[in-house]
Amino acid sequence: MVCCCGIGTYEMKRKSAKGKGAIGKGKKKSGSAHRKSLLGLVEKAIMELDGIDLFQDLFLFRNLNFDETVALARICKVERFPAGVPIIEENSLGRALFLIKSGNVGVYKGENQRLLAKLGKGELFGEMSLIEDALTSATVKAEEDVEVVVLDKNSFKALIDSNERLGLKIYKSFCRVLSERLRRMSGEILALSGSNRG
Repeated sequence: MVCCCGIGTYEMKRKSAKGKGAIGKGKKKSGSAHRKSLLGLVEKAIMELDGIDLFQDLFLFRNLNFDETVALARICKVERFPAGVPIIEENSLGRALFLIKSGNVGVYKGENQRLLAKLGKGELFGEMSLIEDALTSATVKAEEDVEVVVLDKNSFKALIDSNERLGLKIYKSFCRVLSERLRRMSGEILALSGSNRG
């Protein structure tokens, strides 16, 4: 009887130890699954931000860290426009920054629709609408089927209102861009006035 009890006690302890081991393994597996789940969420977030890699190369967003880039990317969306359709119309209220993911667009001015420029993948337009409430200065039309990453003005304002550090970085970039444009325009005006004198 003692022997049987001893064996029974041993078997119970062994089974109990096995059970604990199984639970421990289960916890390990759960931790691993949790890490995989987090990685999956990050990958999903980045995949959903289709075209965000293009944003990272832009002068406006080049100084953002990973978390700031993801926060920005979350408020972006991809829109598609068939050939010939206006994306922005002249003298309308700007609603977003557009970054070309694929295809080409034409920039047109005036009633006679004079072509000012053509833009392709990786180029942007409408960026000034993010910082001012002015009417658009030109029409931008899809020259072929186009995909653009859209950064909506209202969503952008809400983001930088909630993240002052991010807003400061982007506004500094805008200041640099505007400064460069003014410097370039001043140089062009000086060159033009010099050629007129000659």
